[in-house]
Amino acid sequence: MIMTLSLLVYAIAEMIMRSHLQKMQKTLPNQNKKEISKPTLRWVFFLMRGISLVEADIKPLLKPFVYMRPRL
Repeated sequence: MIMTLSLLVYAIAEMIMRSHLQKMQKTLPNQNKKEISKPTLRWVFFLMRGISLVEADIKPLLKPFVYMRPRL
């Protein structure tokens, strides 16, 4: 059951990624350095392996919790 759900999520993510690439008319290099328009999600994850830090400003997201702090 869990494996089926995992594969479904993976397939949906891959479909969304491919549709966005097609809409933006972009391609990605494959293992042979040939430009392809329908890469697998696994290959995209491999291409992003060097990304190790993402900075995000979450203070606006935490604002509702500031009011709840005294109650917690």
